[in-house]
Amino acid sequence: MAEYDTVAVLLDVDTDWSETIGKKAKAHRIKVLKSDPCFEAMLLRCLGVEPEVDTAKLKKQFSGYVNGASGKPENYAGKFNPELLKSYRGKEPTIDDLLTLLKV
Repeated sequence: MAEYDTVAVLLDVDTDWSETIGKKAKAHRIKVLKSDPCFEAMLLRCLGVEPEVDTAKLKKQFSGYVNGASGKPENYAGKFNPELLKSYRGKEPTIDDLLTLLKV
């Protein structure tokens, strides 16, 4: 693996994370970025919005910020621009790790 090559995965701790996953990732030199409890909650916090605790309510809450279609990358650009994400580096360690990997 070249010096600049990194394999990373962003996992929701409420559904995708376990100690076993962590050990497997480490064994394969995969950097794990944990979103707690999930990616949507992390992004809502970047907007200064308190995420709902209930997963279904949280997903509905988040959908309003991405035009009801969280699977479309273009729906993120307006709200979750690089400037916003950079401003949360000190508050959201996973955002900092992600931006560092992307060299932003």
